[in-house]
Amino acid sequence: MSLFKKFIGCEVMVELIGCGSHSGMLVDAGVDAVVLKQEHRYKYIAAAHIQSLESAGSSDTEKKLPDYSGGYAASRLSLIELLRQARSLPSLIKLDRHQFLYGTVTAVYEDYFEYEAVGNGKLIVPTCHLKWISLLADDQHWFPAANPESQPTADQEQSPPTYSGRLLASQGFPVILDRGLAPHKYGILLQSEFPFLELKSADGKTIHYNAEHIKCFAIMKKPASNP
Repeated sequence: MSLFKKFIGCEVMVELIGCGSHSGMLVDAGVDAVVLKQEHRYKYIAAAHIQSLESAGSSDTEKKLPDYSGGYAASRLSLIELLRQARSLPSLIKLDRHQFLYGTVTAVYEDYFEYEAVGNGKLIVPTCHLKWISLLADDQHWFPAANPESQPTADQEQSPPTYSGRLLASQGFPVILDRGLAPHKYGILLQSEFPFLELKSADGKTIHYNAEHIKCFAIMKKPASNP
């Protein structure tokens, strides 16, 4: 991330794959995430989805920000840690051009997180598909450094730690893939060979999906059996 460090404190334009351009002052950069300050709001962006970066100010207007004692050191910032710090705080997340969600992060695992989205309920989201997250809190600031001695929550202890494990544990349940943006993404998740998942859709068709291209999914309750 040495490239991003050169721009810290400067106005930049960041182009994201499939999510347009975002301008602001680059205030931090770390292992796999950067932070843009847009007026009074901070946007935490996954570095893996940055397609291009350029300066948005002239050499006369580019001024470095003073050091912030409450901010992360550039080598410590990570997307997973940012998600942990965002737990229970109202936020906006972007998964792709068409999936823009409002809600709260409720649990974070090794490579995925759970997001309680307004109008969609609990979604399981692989971290690799998160483009950015921004808090809605009035008093926004850099997340404080995490306590290295903090313990996982009960949810984290009970659920599979990886996204592939969570998908496999969901076999036999009705699921909605990618918020059900297409009718063939509702159905029963059947046993399959990861990363390909076998879905029996509501109209009886059997479709195999590559899990690496599923941006989120929701697990529905099994219907009650007839007495």
